[in-house]
Amino acid sequence: MKSSKTPPSGNPSHPVGERAESRYLEIMRKGKPVHDPDDAFRAKHPAMPLSRRAKIFSPFDALKGFREAIAAKEEAQYAEGCENTDAEECENTEESERSIMCTRFYIDISDKELKEIIDAVEGNPLADRFVRAGDPLTTSGEVRPTNVVPCIATAKTGRKSVFPMKWGFNLPSPKSGSPVSLLLNARSETAAEKRTFRESWAQRRCIIPASYYFEWEHFTSPDGRKKTGRKYAIQPKGSAITWLGGLYRIEEGFPHFVVLTRPPAKEIEFIHDRMPVILPQAKIDEWIDPSADPGEIIKEALDKMIYDAAV
Repeated sequence: MKSSKTPPSGNPSHPVGERAESRYLEIMRKGKPVHDPDDAFRAKHPAMPLSRRAKIFSPFDALKGFREAIAAKEEAQYAEGCENTDAEECENTEESERSIMCTRFYIDISDKELKEIIDAVEGNPLADRFVRAGDPLTTSGEVRPTNVVPCIATAKTGRKSVFPMKWGFNLPSPKSGSPVSLLLNARSETAAEKRTFRESWAQRRCIIPASYYFEWEHFTSPDGRKKTGRKYAIQPKGSAITWLGGLYRIEEGFPHFVVLTRPPAKEIEFIHDRMPVILPQAKIDEWIDPSADPGEIIKEALDKMIYDAAV
């Protein structure tokens, strides 16, 4: 596996202030432009009236650079969070399941099989619904939490199909009912017992196709602080596609997924004490079959990994 396949981090053309970020997120949520005199497009084309611009340009044309800038900011905040988070806070609990590993993977559409999966999901009517809700598909490059990506699952007809799904379960507050936490992973050892995951474990399992996944090295510094180090790209030995095992559920009419995790393979245990569940391609149909026993299938998860430093 060549680390050169991993794209370098982008350099945003402008910083992301709180005001700009708030506007961007509002546009992504509503799926329509929210204009003000300071936006990037108006600065570049000041003579065009806002009303005309809203009619002829897509909602996101005025926001070029914001997505990349926010992604860079999120990555910096994540690294800081990993460094400052106490290990006990990362443990799954019934009330608040927290992310237990770093959360990025990569889709390389130069792979013919992945390209066919992308083509299939782009033809799914659900993809248009996601776009109208402000969640465009991510079909190549580095995938981050809350992105909408292709997933393989069983349709109501019983046939294997490709669906767009959003990464993360929203965990509601017991008091207000509003989302307070985004769950990105589920421990495979306890998913069948946790109320957040047990129904999905039994009936709604999916596969998330990727080229490889990313993980940051986690270690304890001499002063006892938890720190993150080098970023690695990891994939199964001898496989061009990384078939991530996941669970999904429906939230407000849209499918959301989490990635199952397990103890790490020996080759990568120095990086992190968890890794995703990665299944053999031959087990995909069985994994997504609601009548199958996931506990038995998961015993055949791949455990020979190769890794390379990500650029």
